[in-house]
Amino acid sequence: MTPNHLKILYVLNALFFCALIGLFLYIPSGSRVLPLGQNISGAPIGAPQAATTTSVVVGKSTNDPEALKTGPITQINGGVLTIEDVISAQTYAVSANGDTKIQLIGSQKDPAKYKKEMDAYYAQIKLLMQDPIKNKDALLLLTIPAPVELQPGTLADFAVGDSIEATAASPVTNKSFTAVKIVKLPPPAAK
Repeated sequence: MTPNHLKILYVLNALFFCALIGLFLYIPSGSRVLPLGQNISGAPIGAPQAATTTSVVVGKSTNDPEALKTGPITQINGGVLTIEDVISAQTYAVSANGDTKIQLIGSQKDPAKYKKEMDAYYAQIKLLMQDPIKNKDALLLLTIPAPVELQPGTLADFAVGDSIEATAASPVTNKSFTAVKIVKLPPPAAK
């Protein structure tokens, strides 16, 4: 190595250390560098986080989980289905009227068709999120497309032991409610 090469090497080392010191001086005193594999809360990436900002929630069922009850039918009495909610383990009497949408899960949608529906859904969200406060009601009405075909059904399609998902118009505060939508879920897959 020639003396010129050593001078260049010393200058490059000096510049590197100056940049490193400048970087540490630039970082605000209250912040910290995150280790790989952690998010800003310090939890591992992918771990659930507590919400720290105000957000607009899209879709009725995600906005209000208390309006959604899922479980097996334990009794059928006329137009009233008694179910045991799998989340709360409480029994609810779900009634249907002329406005209740009853659906049965059919076959899997064609992947191209489902992708097209999801693209349209995300485009609608993107458009509405340009002004989420003004579009709050429209955002609440959005529902994510189902990956399966939903067929219309009637109460006669239900039997004791079938699992259903019943959606109320508002949070369920007592043990009985009228559903705006009832979906008959497929039986669990055999193990």
